[in-house]
Amino acid sequence: DLKKAIITALRYFNDDRGMLSLATVQSFIKSGMQYLEWYSYMCWNNWRIQGRYIDDIETFRYCQRKNIDKYRYHDMLTMAHEQGHDISDNYWRYPNDPSAMHDRLLDTKQELERIAKEKEAEKEKQYWMQLEKIAKKNKLKNGVDLGNGYTLFMPYEYEQYQKAANVLHQCILAGKYYQKVANGKSLLLMIWHDGEPSSTCEIDFNKKILQHYGNELDRSNCKPSDYEVKVMQEFLLNFKPKKVEFKDMQIAGGIQA
Repeated sequence: DLKKAIITALRYFNDDRGMLSLATVQSFIKSGMQYLEWYSYMCWNNWRIQGRYIDDIETFRYCQRKNIDKYRYHDMLTMAHEQGHDISDNYWRYPNDPSAMHDRLLDTKQELERIAKEKEAEKEKQYWMQLEKIAKKNKLKNGVDLGNGYTLFMPYEYEQYQKAANVLHQCILAGKYYQKVANGKSLLLMIWHDGEPSSTCEIDFNKKILQHYGNELDRSNCKPSDYEVKVMQEFLLNFKPKKVEFKDMQIAGGIQA
């Protein structure tokens, strides 16, 4: 009865300051649930999963009947939503076997991710192939000897970008400059000294220097050497930048160039 419900609530539910909470008592009485079920329900909703999910009693009872925990249940709904399903529909919200539905959706998710990775891998390969074409057309694949152990060239391999990024602390790889070059937005030139990266220069197709940096570990002191500035300017006087048309891949029924 009501009196017994109030006594039970007052006995077990206090707020964070250790004082009796009227809101908690009212919530318990309004629910019409037995104490143990209501307590379990309150504990269930205290687990918010990144603060997003508060379940109604119907959903809580459904999960209890189906023996599926809160995280797995909401993971199921999230995957269903991401795959374009209407999760307000009871077919997705309350499936007969939620664990089996979760696993089926997970299989689909992993397959979609696998396809996306394959597509991205093929696209990345296409970028590096394009960079090699650009370097060849501009006759800078093998580089130009600048004297004093310095060589200027157009990078076209992942390893060249990676080494320059690591040695010079530059974002040319993480910033995906290789995609920018492949898409004909600019050209990237590198100067290496005795086989080690020394500076990187980005130019437009009018030979304007957009940026030219050496080691960027210290951003207040990352200019290339005076010698590199001089030889870069001299090189650009007679350099005639050439574009190479780049047609992005179409992924449909296979890879097409």
